[in-house]
Amino acid sequence: KFLLNESYEKDSKIIKPSGFIHQIEFESYNDWEKNQIHYGFKRYLKNKYIHDLQIRIDSSQEVLKQFWELHTKLRLNKFMEIPQPFNFFLNIYEEFFKKNMGGIVGAFYNGKLVAGILYINFKDTCYYKFNASLPEFLHTRPNNHLIAYLISHLDKIGIDKLNLGYTGSSTNYDGLRKFKLSSGAKEYKRFLWKAGNWSQINTEFIESINSKVKSFIVKEQSFDDINNFSLKYYKYFI
Repeated sequence: KFLLNESYEKDSKIIKPSGFIHQIEFESYNDWEKNQIHYGFKRYLKNKYIHDLQIRIDSSQEVLKQFWELHTKLRLNKFMEIPQPFNFFLNIYEEFFKKNMGGIVGAFYNGKLVAGILYINFKDTCYYKFNASLPEFLHTRPNNHLIAYLISHLDKIGIDKLNLGYTGSSTNYDGLRKFKLSSGAKEYKRFLWKAGNWSQINTEFIESINSKVKSFIVKEQSFDDINNFSLKYYKYFI
């Protein structure tokens, strides 16, 4: 049934297809650039697209804070969702950045982060965890340059897999799925397992939280207010 993309249900337990996982597996940076990426991805690696942007890896708290602010704007403005509180990212800093197991590969303009990928390394795999950028810099195709720079870095430190994470299967994800495949990624089916009866969930409480979030995100908020709100309510979201 998995091969037929059908759901399987037995004893209140459900296993069903749920999007894809994409992963770039490469022998070397040069091989990836020459043999794996599609023309639609490679053409934007030309210097004329990058303009005055500087690409580098940074693992400082200062740049992490800049990334969180980009991430926060993206979550609120595009997805209408509250972000993780900054403490969440500080935990990543303590567990990975300080141990040289991750960082932010970023595009900087006049010293300010305008696009970035937050990644963490574990064993032979690098995990692309979050991406955020300023809309006014998207015409430079920063993500193409960031992925290329990251793969070049991973090649130098002996990591040969870049996991790009989850991609949904609905048409809303068509552009993202196409982009990941154009970067030379392999596609793996993802399945979702649900067990038990969800009828005991306190829906009244959930609805009250959702109402508070909806009221909050439609108003202009400072980063401090957003962080305090997320500290209080983000824990209720999976």
